[in-house]
Amino acid sequence: MSSCLHDSVHVSGDKLSSVSAERDQLKDKVTALTQEKDGLQLLLKQSECWSVFDCGDQGADLVIIDSLEEQVTSMRK
Repeated sequence: MSSCLHDSVHVSGDKLSSVSAERDQLKDKVTALTQEKDGLQLLLKQSECWSVFDCGDQGADLVIIDSLEEQVTSMRK
């Protein structure tokens, strides 16, 4: 094999190894971020449920106020 071809094969092999290592790191990061996302979604879901149940235990309703106008109107009643 010629020296130039040998060098080209060697460089290609190095690049492949580098790209493969980067791919593995990205897969690990995706896995970690997915686990973090799932944990945060569970925490949010538990928090939302707690709010609804807490209001219910106190004989109140949980409402969402979409605008300042709605908030002001409800305060004047």
